[in-house]
Amino acid sequence: MHHARCDVAPVHLLVAGWSCKDLSRLSKDYAQKKNSNVLEEKRGSSGQTLEGLLQYLRNDAPPVYIGENVDEIIDVFSENRLYLISAMRGAGYFTDVVKVDSSEYGHWTKRVRAYIVAFNLEKCELSDSEAACQ
Repeated sequence: MHHARCDVAPVHLLVAGWSCKDLSRLSKDYAQKKNSNVLEEKRGSSGQTLEGLLQYLRNDAPPVYIGENVDEIIDVFSENRLYLISAMRGAGYFTDVVKVDSSEYGHWTKRVRAYIVAFNLEKCELSDSEAACQ
């Protein structure tokens, strides 16, 4: 790592995740029920790397974002999910979270993940009513 600033060309589709360490069911915070609000409080690598992603989305605003993270984000009552959708809205994106299980696609292991799909409301020319999931 050279610690120099680099120009990044504009992109139309950003595919990137953020750290899942603090959200994972395997973390000791999860076992101790301390992983709620990790993202909003910007705790640990999960909160910090999501904040970096949000900053990029606010500043560079690619039209479409796709990300992946652990299944904790799938839970509709998860404080982390609620914050994620709110923060993405604040960055100008309509966002939905989709549950994907690798075993349903022919893989021999059951690996459930959350895929985050977001559209920039301005660049995709969507209104709030058009972006609403049916």
